[in-house]
Amino acid sequence: MITQKEKQLGSLFAKIAAVGIAANFAVGIFLIGPDNVGYNATFGPLQSVINFAVGFSWLGILMYAAKICDAENNPYFRLVSNGLFVMTAFNLMNAFVGPAYETAQNTLMSTSEIVDIYGANWVVWNVFFGLYALVFLRSAGKDLLPKWGVTFGTIVGYTLSWFPIVLAFITPPDIVGLILGLGVGVISYPIFVFSISKAFDNA
Repeated sequence: MITQKEKQLGSLFAKIAAVGIAANFAVGIFLIGPDNVGYNATFGPLQSVINFAVGFSWLGILMYAAKICDAENNPYFRLVSNGLFVMTAFNLMNAFVGPAYETAQNTLMSTSEIVDIYGANWVVWNVFFGLYALVFLRSAGKDLLPKWGVTFGTIVGYTLSWFPIVLAFITPPDIVGLILGLGVGVISYPIFVFSISKAFDNA
């Protein structure tokens, strides 16, 4: 049974995560620029702060969503949710790897190389998030989410649950990456996360 305070926190965390995701894309596109590759010493620290806020919010979302989805009686949801929680906590520890390595002025590897190494595990995180979106919808989401939340959640779930694995082995045409990057990453993903706040409000 979820308490009123937990519902409020879950809703707040979902809103923070959605805004943070959108803000991170905005920083990357408008401040850093899509043509710039690697760690950006000027705006990298800002992205690290945003990533920390988003990661911390996800821990709260996962913890409290388990209650509105009756995770205790839903073993598959519990498996996916717990797996995503552990991965998110691990990624959260790496939120400030870029600025920390840059400040230390290490010369063994570049900051961009370090960030790329730690960022490689996002492939599996994305797959688990795709699975989480699907099991969330099947567990309680369709009853608690607005229709647009179900629509965007379905897009995110069915895309992320398999496409990142494909990317690990092949490089798709640029147009495919652009369509999926904008359609799923920039639009569908933050909108679905925001809709989770409505699920908490309706629980």
